[in-house]
Amino acid sequence: MLGQWRHQLILRNAIEKLGGSVELGTALSPDCIEQDDESVTIKLQKSAAHKVVSKETARFKFVVGADGARSESFGDI
Repeated sequence: MLGQWRHQLILRNAIEKLGGSVELGTALSPDCIEQDDESVTIKLQKSAAHKVVSKETARFKFVVGADGARSESFGDI
């Protein structure tokens, strides 16, 4: 079994190799995930110093949660 830190490193490297990026300090908002046949819509909150500084909505073909089994988003995905 691999630790969470190792999974995150593997995912980050794969994402960056494909031209993507990982945003730290970004979390899913409550009631945040809506899925249809073509995409997933999520609501995000960006924080700094433990305060929400911005909110946004985004659509993707798929979503990967890499914040651990005890995370608030785990049950939503």
